[in-house]
Formats: sequence, C-alpha cells, structure tokens
Amino acid sequence: MIYSSFYRGEIRGKAISISLYPPKNWKGKHLPLFAPTPELLKWWKSSAQNAEAEQEYERQFLLILQSREQLIELWVRKQQQASADITLCCFEKIGDFCYRYIVGREVVARSHPQMWGGEVGLVTDQMSTNGTQNDSGLTQLSNGIGQSNTLTTTSILIEKSYTRIAT
Repeated sequence: MIYSSFYRGEIRGKAISISLYPPKNWKGKHLPLFAPTPELLKWWKSSAQNAEAEQEYERQFLLILQSREQLIELWVRKQQQASADITLCCFEKIGDFCYRYIVGREVVARSHPQMWGGEVGLVTDQMSTNGTQNDSGLTQLSNGIGQSNTLTTTSILIEKSYTRIAT
C-alpha cells in the first residue's frame, strides 16, 4: 500500500521524501518526481495561500504531474510489484493544504485505487456499524482532498503513537 504523511507524523513501511528539499538530516529515500517545481513553491510561498491560491496551485501542479506522466507510471508499476508499504512524506501537517493530497488523489487513488492507503494518522471517534467512516470530510481528507479548514469541520483524532524521524 502507498500512504502519505508528514515527516514528523506516523509512517507505515518505508518513508520516502517527496518534497523538493527533504529535511537536513533525512536518511530515507528522496523522490523529487512528486515534488513541485522551485518556481511553483516560490509562487505558493508568496501567494495569499487562500482558497483561490490553492485552486491555482493545484491547476499548476497537475500540469507538472502531467508532464512527468511516463516516469510516474513507471514508478507506480514498480510499486505494484513490491510488497512493502511505503509512506510519501512532506512537511505540511495533516489537514494543511499540501500537494501530497493531490499526488495521492490524482496519481495513486485515481489510477490504482487498490494501492492507495490514504493519509496515515487519521482516525474518527465514531465508526459506522460496517466499519466505514461516518464523516465525509474525513473520507475526503484521507482520499487526498485536504483543505486547510477540513480539520475544524470533522471529528478527527490524531493517533498518539508516532514514528519520529530525526531532523
């Protein structure tokens, strides 16, 4: 399965950095294939970082992913053959706007849904009787649709046990 998380969050399987620049003391693999370009990152940091900016960022990032489509497909095929879990990591905490949700939703969940494990560390305090999540906001977030206000509108508990990565 392929999961996503932030560097200091819970990790399942092997941690792989997908940020443009991994943390200074990062010891794991770095996969810039899923990172934004330096130009897009610079634009984001100087933007209003509001809903309109998020939409523009997503539009630009999807174009970047599209330009890398052949390499991405090769990577996904390789992961299908591997049996180990991996967690794609970047800096933003759960619920903060982040390209890793776009990667999860557009690259993994859409083309290979059987491989997508979602965002690690999301649990609800209420589960339905058949074991599915009651909260549609949580389901959207775990499927990669993370908006900055999602956490305030859902009943999410973050698991208290973390695998820490030294930074």
